[in-house]
Amino acid sequence: MKKTIFTTLTMLSFLMTLIGASAQAQSGTAMVADVPFEFTIKNQTLPAGKYEVRVAMRGGAETLTISSDREAKGVYFVNRRARRGDVSGAPQLIFHRYGDRYFLAQVWQGNDKEAYTLPTSRAELEVRTAMNGAASTIVAITLIEH
Repeated sequence: MKKTIFTTLTMLSFLMTLIGASAQAQSGTAMVADVPFEFTIKNQTLPAGKYEVRVAMRGGAETLTISSDREAKGVYFVNRRARRGDVSGAPQLIFHRYGDRYFLAQVWQGNDKEAYTLPTSRAELEVRTAMNGAASTIVAITLIEH
């Protein structure tokens, strides 16, 4: 009897955890950006176009989901947050540009003083090395809440 109660309570606890994680994964404000250039995230290159961007929790980790025309392009783990002193009112995608190559680097959400920062991709490191360590130009695209 005690074993049955313990097993039932354990299963209920596990189910509640799964339900909570699922709800967390679905949360996060959707924002839309019209990106006028081809860009790279990790080692995936995406064409210019309109993208929906959502930052949410999945399995206890912050993730960035990018989709276009309701088709998921990728889910990327955000490895750290960056802080900035001034707070711009507009949410933004921040890209590093080297010549004609663009790499998504950060996502700023509105009045938040922190940005979600993506890890530097191998492709970006290769471009930076090929350009003899040249500094990137920062390009910002404004996000609109969806």
